[in-house]
Amino acid sequence: MKLSTPLLLLLVGWLATAVAHNAWRLFSVIGFAGVSMLIQGGHGVARVCLLLAVVLVVVRLVRRFFRRA
Repeated sequence: MKLSTPLLLLLVGWLATAVAHNAWRLFSVIGFAGVSMLIQGGHGVARVCLLLAVVLVVVRLVRRFFRRA
């Protein structure tokens, strides 16, 4: 099964969000600084992945539109 790039980016973003939302479970292992870093990093990665997926889809649609014109 081959995933397209936007779907792969959305999957990575979803996993990063899951890490960010469950980081508090590791508090006893990595402490407050580690949990804070995981939360901020996870949400940052998720936002970047979503932005890249949207940009890729828009670029593909624009290219397809201008090829037909």
